[in-house]
Amino acid sequence: MKTRISLILLLMLSMGGNAQPRLILHTEAVDSMMVWFGRGNPHYSVENLCTLPAHQLAGEALLSNIPDAMSLRAALLSFNPRDTIAGAQYVLPLAYKQRDSIAAFMKAINSRGFSTEVYNRIGSYFPAGYTSPRSYEVYFTTVGWEWGDAMCISYTINNGKYSMAESGTPTVLFNVTNVCITYGNTLRERLTTFSNVLSHELFHAQLEDFRKTHWQDIEGDSITYEALLIILNEGVAHFVADGEFIGKQYPSREFIRNNEIMAFAFMASKAAIFFDKNRPHEERLTAIKEGTYGKYWSKYMCITGLFMAYHIEQLEGREALQDCVKQGPVSFVRRYMALTEHNASLPKLPGLFAEI
Repeated sequence: MKTRISLILLLMLSMGGNAQPRLILHTEAVDSMMVWFGRGNPHYSVENLCTLPAHQLAGEALLSNIPDAMSLRAALLSFNPRDTIAGAQYVLPLAYKQRDSIAAFMKAINSRGFSTEVYNRIGSYFPAGYTSPRSYEVYFTTVGWEWGDAMCISYTINNGKYSMAESGTPTVLFNVTNVCITYGNTLRERLTTFSNVLSHELFHAQLEDFRKTHWQDIEGDSITYEALLIILNEGVAHFVADGEFIGKQYPSREFIRNNEIMAFAFMASKAAIFFDKNRPHEERLTAIKEGTYGKYWSKYMCITGLFMAYHIEQLEGREALQDCVKQGPVSFVRRYMALTEHNASLPKLPGLFAEI
């Protein structure tokens, strides 16, 4: 099938008068699956479906987490709409059940321009005048993994094979099946949440580009620096997506503040592990990883960074947060710690952070 790429027009934004790159939406994998479902899931189409870039990446994402899972090809060949087990690892039964909602969602994002909102939102957290050097791709699939709705990955292409790679081209991969299940009950709710999540993921991609040309290499313990980078990267990305909600709810909702207390408490207990250079590397990395996966409020690395970003902006303004992004994760941590010295109500980072 000829690849169809949905392009959102190149827009002029207010960041220093510079043109922002395009947001390129790759929807061909979802389009093809909708056709496949509509034609009764013919086996002769399976090979073509498996060659689509989004399907290759989604299949690799699943196999990287479940090595003994069946291949996407096998799942498609065994799929039967009347069987809720066949293809379940790739959420095929859920995709089939949600096919009308998926089609409506894809139609809406193809006809609505998200670029202005997304680029204005993420751009406001970078130094004034900064423009990303490239366009950003977003891949959509209805199959892959059951544990997430979106992920920011990097990929390489070799003879038509798309593979995830740390040093590849950054992109965002959306599982539209999970989007339609978890992003709300109405199309409007799903589109709003999609815009938030897309902003979150594209912040990661743009920060990766920014750090390559604006941050100096940091000498010292690499695992400690990795922890600091995650706190900044995930924390600000969460704030980009959910800052408006946090700003409205924080003063009045005890639930929000309790989750803040819990996140900082977990950070205090885990920092003793990942700051300890005498512990095995794997143990230290596991302590960090535990804070980046799971339910929203349980991701202590991300949520701690989210509230740090919130308080910095509340007390010192958006420019202060921009400066943290400009200077890097050490600056982010030190700036927040300086705030806690003069604001007793703010939760404190453990004393180990003072040693960075």
